[in-house]
Amino acid sequence: MSAFNSGGGEMVLAMAAADEYGGDGEVALITFVKLDPGADAASVELTGAVFNDGMPPAEIGVPAGVPARTSATALGRATPNPFTQGTVISYRLASAGQVSLEIYNVEGQLVRTLVRSGVDAGTHTVLWNGRDDSGKAAARGVYFCCMEADGYRATEKIVLIR
Repeated sequence: MSAFNSGGGEMVLAMAAADEYGGDGEVALITFVKLDPGADAASVELTGAVFNDGMPPAEIGVPAGVPARTSATALGRATPNPFTQGTVISYRLASAGQVSLEIYNVEGQLVRTLVRSGVDAGTHTVLWNGRDDSGKAAARGVYFCCMEADGYRATEKIVLIR
């Protein structure tokens, strides 16, 4: 199965399989970001790929030596949202630095730390598979993805519908 969502200059492609790769869930998520919003669809560059078999999240970003092409630090949308199996959260950094990307429940309790490390400048994505830091499935409901980086703070509401 595959699906995609397009909007805001981004196209996210998701592929999933039910048995060939060891169980239900997403096999690959690919995000394309237009470098020039006015460019046609053939003018895109792969900026990152996320691979995740459950714990911990893994990310492959822009290859070493490729200059970052972003002007502002920002937390992107979670796609899909609402979600059942997993959602891809995109973010960008104007310059390299420490990033914290965490999931909180409506009571303000930390559920999952997705990123807490130094990250290169550029666009990045990470998959939240709807599990907490111990690997237990989170309950359906509203969650908040909070990003902090070099004085920047933002929150994105995410809905898990299981």
